[in-house]
Amino acid sequence: MRVKLTATAVAALIAIGFLAGGARPAKSFSRAKANLSQDSTQQSTKSSPEVDRLRFLVGDWKIDSVYPKSDLFPNGGEEHGTYSCHPGPGGFSLVANFIADGLEGHIEGLDVTTWDPQEKAYRMYTFGNGFPGAYESHGDWDGDNFVLTGDFTTGDTKFTFKQSTHQDSPDSLTLQEWFSQAGGQMQLMQTSKVTRK
Repeated sequence: MRVKLTATAVAALIAIGFLAGGARPAKSFSRAKANLSQDSTQQSTKSSPEVDRLRFLVGDWKIDSVYPKSDLFPNGGEEHGTYSCHPGPGGFSLVANFIADGLEGHIEGLDVTTWDPQEKAYRMYTFGNGFPGAYESHGDWDGDNFVLTGDFTTGDTKFTFKQSTHQDSPDSLTLQEWFSQAGGQMQLMQTSKVTRK
């Protein structure tokens, strides 16, 4: 599931031009492609076991979120939306589209989640309608919870976001998100009940 960016965070990302590297020239891509070993191109297509572990996210989902009062949302509120997830090329990633309306306005976006074998960690890239480039978060497992974290700095202030997704049953998930500002204590930002459509 995605790490959502609050309206405040989105504004900050726009202000600082938070990008995930931008487009690469075709020449660099060709060079990188040429460096692939013949063995890797001859391997049969297999998904990674790490991405297979996230297959419980595949499908079409309804999301109902509740935001308690916090520093970012002093009045709290609600948000409702959908999330549709499918395997990416070769099964080495999960690709999801999401739409939501509520406390943070109208949100549309795309998540791509994959496993980085060199870092031995998950990476999620989120592309949204409220900010340029991509928001990047890193993930791993904490027991039965899939946990993602990401941060960015605006001015002299660093924000950190943490998201935890738990499969309650084959047709329901619980997702919670927290944030901290300037290294302060984590505050609960929202709790979402996610049900299969």
